[in-house]
Amino acid sequence: MALRSGWSRGTFRPGMPKFTLDGREIVAKDGQTIIEAATAVGVEIPHYCWHPKLSIAANCRMCLVEVEGIKKLQPACEARVREGMVVRSEQSKQVLEARESVMEFLLINHPIDCPICDQAGECKLQNYYMAHDGSGTRFDEVKVVKDKAAVLGPMVMLDEERCVNCTRCVRFMDEVAKTHQLGQFDRGDRAVIGIFPGQPLDHPYAGNTVDICPVGALTSTDFRFKMRPWFAKKTETLCAGCARGCNVTMDHNSGQIVRIKPRDNDAVNESWMCDDGRLTYHRVHDVDSMITEPFLRKDGKLKRVGWDEARRRLQEVLAAYVGASDGKLGLALSSQITNEGGVAFIELAEQILQVDNYAILGRPDWKGDELLKVDDQNPNRAGLELVLEAYSIYDEGAEALRKGILGGSVSSLIMVGSDYPSPNEEWAEALSKLQHLVVFASNWDDTSRKAEIVIPMASHVEQDGTFLNHTGRLQRVNEVIEPISGRKRAVEAAAFTAAALGAAKDWRIHTWRDAFFELKKRAIELKDLTPDAIGRLGVPLGVGVADESVPLRPSNSPGARAP
Repeated sequence: MALRSGWSRGTFRPGMPKFTLDGREIVAKDGQTIIEAATAVGVEIPHYCWHPKLSIAANCRMCLVEVEGIKKLQPACEARVREGMVVRSEQSKQVLEARESVMEFLLINHPIDCPICDQAGECKLQNYYMAHDGSGTRFDEVKVVKDKAAVLGPMVMLDEERCVNCTRCVRFMDEVAKTHQLGQFDRGDRAVIGIFPGQPLDHPYAGNTVDICPVGALTSTDFRFKMRPWFAKKTETLCAGCARGCNVTMDHNSGQIVRIKPRDNDAVNESWMCDDGRLTYHRVHDVDSMITEPFLRKDGKLKRVGWDEARRRLQEVLAAYVGASDGKLGLALSSQITNEGGVAFIELAEQILQVDNYAILGRPDWKGDELLKVDDQNPNRAGLELVLEAYSIYDEGAEALRKGILGGSVSSLIMVGSDYPSPNEEWAEALSKLQHLVVFASNWDDTSRKAEIVIPMASHVEQDGTFLNHTGRLQRVNEVIEPISGRKRAVEAAAFTAAALGAAKDWRIHTWRDAFFELKKRAIELKDLTPDAIGRLGVPLGVGVADESVPLRPSNSPGARAP
């Protein structure tokens, strides 16, 4: 299908054309459409079908604007900026009347079920109705009734009668996911979005179709009817599902995370995330596995104890390694912890304890893909490698640690995070050879269940810090919820251990910022950085092994018109 020219009044001049929008002069980038240029300076032009990362459909007609010298209104998502162009949006009576007409048309068959709709509070139909219509309905006929709660796949449900046929979801599956699992069927007021017979929407990125749906048509099976959006507090942080470090927003209330949604960052994940990542918060609140109190092994069984008793036992077990030099104490750091948590425990190991065996561990690799998922299932392996290098410490690795335990060179082990790449019988045999095993962890697993001392440690959503992703981009981890039941943040857990060993007076790392500046003294990559300078999108350190670009854009140009 031939592309429309996007011609509009004004002089073509490559470079940075200037145009006027509602009396405001705006400098645009070469080739930008009106809506792109307006969005870049914080001016919203109402729209449904346009999405900055998808091809142009221009089918909703909500973004119509008046361009001086052209009789008909132009779709702002398609008309390109030209030098000297004069555009009117909010200041045009013709445009405002057109928006009111479009809203009336879209709402003719729309059900009045806002009180039970998951999208209520985040719905463009609601927002634009209040801003551009609000006149009530003139429709006296019987509304077209379509299917409700149709299951498209494991992550997505469809309420057909709410759909405005913007085709964002169809274009996402075609252009980003590259699997044509959604289509638009029938015509006129009978048109619906749907799946093909016998082919469910089971793509591992299908949840993104819910994120980009501007109305309540597509809903998440995970979030559906869980909480009203306006009750949720929103915190920007990172997904810890793999070494990509996708930027996300977590919705939460009263200490409970209810939803994870992707956050825009063109250098990392553009506007998307995988479905595995958006479900990682379940582990945080898993009542069957989360550790919320200290445990000590007594008579062969782990038993719940108070913090004071746990502190005394830590002192008894680790006191033998204060000032000792037998080299038989090991420290294993899970690459699920923050850089600052790693720094705090290495300071503990270097300044108070005598540790000569270090290993970076983590969860086993999974199958990556060509979109976002990388093989490494750990968010901060590169960060801990940077930390160890800054302290001139050699990473023995998981296999060398296991052999060291079996060979007797490691007799006691401190694990910060109980993750191990292959927790098999060989690893269990190695753990059984240890004289002492101290584990700081947030969830029970095969490793933590074999420990002598278990200290509950906060997960990454319960503390601040930084991760370094697989491309070498340093990014902020923000505390989403308070530590559950008083679990200790990683820097607090290290301070707790230092206090148990009688070193509280000289211990200087009490916050993640303290740890960051301690690392900054040693890591040349951080010499010009402060925690605040990292920003919400992170900064590249130039130590990565992969290209930062994310190849997720449609194969056609950003301005291409959808077929």
